[in-house]
Amino acid sequence: MKTILAAFALTALLGVQTAPAGQPNPPAAQVMEGKLVDLVCYAMDMTGAKHAKCGIHCAEKGQPVGFVEQKTGRIYTVLLPSPGLAKYLDQPARLTATVLKEGFVSPGKLELKQGEAWTAVELPTAM
Repeated sequence: MKTILAAFALTALLGVQTAPAGQPNPPAAQVMEGKLVDLVCYAMDMTGAKHAKCGIHCAEKGQPVGFVEQKTGRIYTVLLPSPGLAKYLDQPARLTATVLKEGFVSPGKLELKQGEAWTAVELPTAM
């Protein structure tokens, strides 16, 4: 029951609506390549290998995690618990997600690049 209420509250907060009968469907999931970052550190231009431990620590403490799309440079806020994403920061990543509103993504799948192969990793649960 809590999960249903939380999903409803998130949907209301973001203005996401399901399509009424006869209307177009909501946007489909997109596949994007890039990397996960701690948004606070990233906004202050503190990124890269020298800052990796701090970014992970911040995400473990609940700072918001974002996804920087390599192709466009767009930054999205990832709508999942940051502590569960902390260990994946600053690695080449491929995210399959639905863009709910400009700047927010709801991930369905996260893959990390290991050598030439992409390996799916477990996403944290929202609640």
